[in-house]
Amino acid sequence: MFDRILAKGCLLHCAVLDWDIKAVETLLSEVYDVNAVDSGGRNALHPIAAQGPGASICMDTFNSLFQRGATVHAEDMVVQRTALLYEIEIYIGLVRDRLLENNVQVN
Repeated sequence: MFDRILAKGCLLHCAVLDWDIKAVETLLSEVYDVNAVDSGGRNALHPIAAQGPGASICMDTFNSLFQRGATVHAEDMVVQRTALLYEIEIYIGLVRDRLLENNVQVN
């Protein structure tokens, strides 16, 4: 629910929360800013990390955003965490593994 409140009005974030990879792809192909932030200052990687496992749809969505240059070092304005730190603190691991595979540094 908290994620939905912060994402209100952010088309990309809402598509991510709906696990709608087709909508994500459509928005990104229409030159939607992959690093757009919601009212909590989170880019679309943050809600993925906060949602937990979602089978391959989660990773497909993450990969689509990541390959298009989603900023992995962006901190939100709510708890001042990057997507990687969300993932580590929630102890889920899906996004963490993909970020670490790409040598993303934890600061």
